[in-house]
Amino acid sequence: MTLYSYAVTIKREGRHYYAYSDVFPGVYGIGKTIEAARGSILEAMRLCIERCRKNHEPVPASRHVYAENVTLVME
Repeated sequence: MTLYSYAVTIKREGRHYYAYSDVFPGVYGIGKTIEAARGSILEAMRLCIERCRKNHEPVPASRHVYAENVTLVME
């Protein structure tokens, strides 16, 4: 078993949520909820990794080092 860890961003666009990872260009997920978008991107990433392994190509490496939400108070 191999463990892969990647950063995923989920944004709201209209009535849907859009998920993507900078490590997988062109791969995205969409859903009516955050959970649905997360599940969609995870399945897309899983398929991409399976394709890489099947074709003996390198699996994308995580470039994520650190992320944090910050809040600014402005007067």
